[in-house]
Amino acid sequence: MTIIMETDGRILPTGRASLRHQRQAFLGTIRLSGPEHLVVKSTHVAKQVGLSGETVSESLRFFETLGIVTGARGRYAATVAGAALAEMWQEDETRARVMLHHLFESHWATTATRAALGQGPVETEALAQHLQLGLPGHPRRGMYLVEWLVQALVVHTDQHGRVHAPRPSDAPPTFPLPPQRTPEHEPTGGYVMGMCNEELQQLPTPQYVSVLRSFKTMLEQVDAVQL
Repeated sequence: MTIIMETDGRILPTGRASLRHQRQAFLGTIRLSGPEHLVVKSTHVAKQVGLSGETVSESLRFFETLGIVTGARGRYAATVAGAALAEMWQEDETRARVMLHHLFESHWATTATRAALGQGPVETEALAQHLQLGLPGHPRRGMYLVEWLVQALVVHTDQHGRVHAPRPSDAPPTFPLPPQRTPEHEPTGGYVMGMCNEELQQLPTPQYVSVLRSFKTMLEQVDAVQL
């Protein structure tokens, strides 16, 4: 079998670290790059976040395909989109996932995943193998890519370990009004579609995805009006 190296734009996340640590590599790069978008070495980022230089480099190679960092060969800088995502990730997890969804819209993994799910849900491992087909590295790289797609609301998983693609025709569900809150119990992080982050996270996965996709559409319409 011919091995396809990562020169065709299909780059996978690192298989050396969980998504939490991959995100730390990204946030550390944005922090060191600063508002001036300075170029920083992945080895410098590695020392700051407590990961190996190879782990950081592999992570940033993948993030470069999303447009949230720019660079190559162990030297990267923040982009405008990356700085905005990093700020939102630390302020509001829900809106950060909506932003991440937008970044993944034209990504090769999203296109490949939607094609793979055209006939219905598939097992998580099967999708991971499909996405990694012909690419080098440990199978964890494909699994982590599926996890990123879940984080980005491109797909969702069920209790049986199957991956589903939300249908474009899904309408936002109707929810009861949230309970009244006294000021001392007011949650932080703001509201989405009348619910706080804690209430959103308690929704069943399909409803959670539907609400956030609707919220993303609303934000795009607001941005269009402002322009």
